[in-house]
Amino acid sequence: PSSTVQGLPLIAVGTTTHSGGGAQVIWACGDPTNVECWSSNDVNKVWGPANGTLAGVSTDMTVYNGKENTEILYNLGDIYEAAYYCYKLTETVEGQVPPEGKWYLPSYAELLAGWQAQQDGEFSGVFINNAYVSSTEVLNGPNSFWVWLAQQQAPGQGYKPAANNVRCLR
Repeated sequence: PSSTVQGLPLIAVGTTTHSGGGAQVIWACGDPTNVECWSSNDVNKVWGPANGTLAGVSTDMTVYNGKENTEILYNLGDIYEAAYYCYKLTETVEGQVPPEGKWYLPSYAELLAGWQAQQDGEFSGVFINNAYVSSTEVLNGPNSFWVWLAQQQAPGQGYKPAANNVRCLR
């Protein structure tokens, strides 16, 4: 079978692309071990209000589900600042501006995988601060979410209304 259609490479089912003027950009990356999947800058945002554990937002620290968590938080409104920021991010990829919703707040597992890849020398310069916000909530910690604490090389709990570093994933 051919690996191209009309001169453009075939992509895996479930990815989203933009084609224009012969250019093809794969918006969905989903690989936290690939430096190209991370946004280029840290921003300081709050997770959201101290309002208990939210229905549908994952508390599982082992799952790559940041995109799903972000969509839930985004639909609850801009008071969920970190997820809302990532969802609305329009940082260009290969010279193209992505449609809304292509960037997301990573889950704890995605943050950990990205940090480990950087520690293993696969890339550098992404995780330059100590703590990063994840979209994963803390089970039985109604006002908390999981953060990765780089200096301690351990998980930590962040207080939802406090601002912390955010790095988006696509």
